[in-house]
Amino acid sequence: MRFHKTKKYKLDTAQANQALQNIFAACDNKPNTIPFDKLILRQKMNTGKYDRLLLVTYIALFLTFISPLVIVPFATQTRDWRAPEAVAMIDSYVSDGYLYVQMEGDNILYSEAYLVKNDGTVIPVHSYDIKEKTLCFSYSNDTESNIYIPVKDSSDFHLLLTPGN
Repeated sequence: MRFHKTKKYKLDTAQANQALQNIFAACDNKPNTIPFDKLILRQKMNTGKYDRLLLVTYIALFLTFISPLVIVPFATQTRDWRAPEAVAMIDSYVSDGYLYVQMEGDNILYSEAYLVKNDGTVIPVHSYDIKEKTLCFSYSNDTESNIYIPVKDSSDFHLLLTPGN
């Protein structure tokens, strides 16, 4: 099955001019005084500007659609754009002058964790267990303290501890 036209009809300008004059006569209008050749030239002149404008528009749209394909290979990726894994505190308790904090998350830098007392004293982590994800700090219940736990590829995880009653 063919979907396009196979026959092309052609009229020379004399026959087209005669057909146009017959149409005007059938409609009781005055005959056309402009030669048919000039009508064709005017039509081509009027649509030429629009054809060029359409071509420019098509080219602009094409360039817009392919621009990501051109830019992406040259872009340098300076950081991993995936979301950092969540870090959270699961449990904490104080026993024998030590504060134990159990964490959840995979990118935790346990050895770099530290506790800051209200007076500015910095106490590094006393011990840690990566398998159990537990940190141990020297701690007394009488002061408010801040715990900073560094996380790889993210900002520090910050905990505020207040004295219990």
